[in-house]
Amino acid sequence: VNAQPVLSEGDGPLGIVLAPTRELAVQIHEECVRFGHPCGVRTACIYGGVPKQPQVEELRKAPEIVVATPGRICDMLNKRKTELSRCTYFVIDEADRMLDLGFEPQLRDILKTARADRQTLMFSATWPAEVQALAASFFRRGGAITIEVGGALADAGKANTSISQRVLMCTEKEKMTSLVELLEEIMDGSKILIFASSKRRCDELTRELRVDGWPALA
Repeated sequence: VNAQPVLSEGDGPLGIVLAPTRELAVQIHEECVRFGHPCGVRTACIYGGVPKQPQVEELRKAPEIVVATPGRICDMLNKRKTELSRCTYFVIDEADRMLDLGFEPQLRDILKTARADRQTLMFSATWPAEVQALAASFFRRGGAITIEVGGALADAGKANTSISQRVLMCTEKEKMTSLVELLEEIMDGSKILIFASSKRRCDELTRELRVDGWPALA
């Protein structure tokens, strides 16, 4: 990023990171700031559900990196509040969730405005046919490099056979009690990973577990 010509006020970003939700965009932005600040790389976070004008002002300052949700950045592009002619790094995070949320049209519209010689990176927890088709349309034939983590691509999206899975049916009010009972059943001194639906829920769950005497960390 720092090797490229310096941006002028009003220029579009050198890199854009697309995330499916506001919460994820904020988390990515926080990490970009942490790593970018020592290098003089500025980052803006653009997402829906909040007033647009403060975000427009941030874009006018020509940040090198923009982290955004598809809907809001599409709106900014359509209203010419930013542009992607200088964008050489294009990142799509949680591509499978993007498709689940119906963002494929926005992704295609955004990519149409980006320069042809960009480097595109796509991250996905699963590799269903829909994501493969999306990737095939975004990358030049023979130009894509695929990196797999944790298993063969042919098995992507399938359950790990070494993991035992159980489904516990309970109401929302019963969840915490059921979780504690399960922890008491399986806890043997080793570490346990608990996944929640959001950052806020992780924080709430951590507080509740600590109250019950569990050494939890979010």
